Amino acid sequence: MNNKETMPPAKVRASMRDLLLWLAEQRKKKLHPFISAADFYARFEYIYPFADGNGRVGRLLFIWMLLKTGYGVMLFKNKNRQSYFSALSQADKGRPQKLYRHCFHVYQETVKELNLRKIENIYCLIIENLGVDHGLRKQPVGIVGTKYKPLDNIYQIREAVEEMIKVVNKLKSPLVKALAATLLIAYIQPFGDGKKRISRILGNAILLVHGFCPLSYRSINEAAYKKAVILFYEQNSAGFFKELFIEQFRFSIENYFLA
Repeated sequence: MNNKETMPPAKVRASMRDLLLWLAEQRKKKLHPFISAADFYARFEYIYPFADGNGRVGRLLFIWMLLKTGYGVMLFKNKNRQSYFSALSQADKGRPQKLYRHCFHVYQETVKELNLRKIENIYCLIIENLGVDHGLRKQPVGIVGTKYKPLDNIYQIREAVEEMIKVVNKLKSPLVKALAATLLIAYIQPFGDGKKRISRILGNAILLVHGFCPLSYRSINEAAYKKAVILFYEQNSAGFFKELFIEQFRFSIENYFLA
């Protein structure tokens, strides 16, 4: 594969089994999800388990792992091909830092500015194979624990999302952009499923593209999170949510980037 050493065919099945066992162990450790996904990706590409399509499968697995842990989508482009192979080669030699930097750069390039298509693409990946409708919702939805009723007309929903995008794109601070996107997507409820996931993923995508630490939400008190969101729904008060957001930002820095 591009003159890159790969696993001998006779060892592929055992190596894939070992890779999955390794991944299970990694989830028990205090590693940031982005690092775990990049390491898994490098190991998968070294094994090269299939006759064709290994790069595409590996990149899809990478994206899937990011989505599962609150990140957004990243798009690998051919113009980065040589840097990509060089980074993989370095990772094979036990020096994964270049791969981390390469993947982070790709992520930054993917999400420069918000638009509706990018948000819908993230949603499509989240609900893939779940049997739910793609695109903006066409039916009303209710939210347990609040009297707030989101918009129920697809044209109003589209208009609200596009207005939100304008607001977020005009904001200067990446933290404020991420907080606003996370809250407003939850407020508008533009999709039929995956509401919490897409709001968190979108916020993290904005943080990452501006070089900020993403939030893992692993230490979040879900009852407090729900209360903060409901306060915004019913009183348009973002103060409590802002406190939780900053708390999670500090947690990610202290536990993943300063540990």
